Amino acid sequence: MTRLYHCDDLYIKKVLVLNEGQAHYIRHVLRATIGYQLAIFNERDGEWSAVLTSVSKAITTLTIEAQLRPAVVGPDISLLFAPIKHDPLTFLVEKATELGVRHFHPVMTERCNISRLNHNRVLSNLTEAVQQSERFDIPTLYPLMPLRETLSNWNPEVPLFVCQERGAALPIAQAFQLLPPHEPVGFLIGPEGGFSSQEISYLKTFPFIKYISLGPRILRAETAALAALTCYQALVGDWTVP
Repeated sequence: MTRLYHCDDLYIKKVLVLNEGQAHYIRHVLRATIGYQLAIFNERDGEWSAVLTSVSKAITTLTIEAQLRPAVVGPDISLLFAPIKHDPLTFLVEKATELGVRHFHPVMTERCNISRLNHNRVLSNLTEAVQQSERFDIPTLYPLMPLRETLSNWNPEVPLFVCQERGAALPIAQAFQLLPPHEPVGFLIGPEGGFSSQEISYLKTFPFIKYISLGPRILRAETAALAALTCYQALVGDWTVP
């Protein structure tokens, strides 16, 4: 069933007006007509069945019929990442959303090759991934900020795991054995060129930063992020919930 996110309150017999992007999708991609069944959801009210009641250039509406599922709160996972090229970035944010990331923090580092981020395009990628993966909430996408500023505002009670390419670091499974399950957690992925020596020294000044190893091979930024998230979910995240 097609799923669409809507921020309005959801309840039986509520009539919702779809935004321009959703109306375009309904009319031109799905080519749906009046009576088409779909699901509407948000992080407060859960998921509801709905029926398309009007389809036109001027307005597209649907009427809510019944609740399908109550909202479920996902894990509190943050991902700090240096911007990368368009296609790998799209892949990263889509798959990280499917893996449960709630907060996306793009950060500027010394070796970043990308200095700008199309916020609206990334947010659209996040929304599409949420609708496809059957989660309820749209992740928060923060503005692109310098790494130092993001770290200075980080909650020191939340561990921040840094994937280290070389040097001594705990294997990821061993590191997660020491982590309480279902608690807030963050991951920091460096740029394609890695962190500078100055940044590495700076990271070591924060007690909440924990270094982890992802094995003997050098992984691309998007691969490292998704590998770390997958291990976390499998070992201590919501994949462990029956």
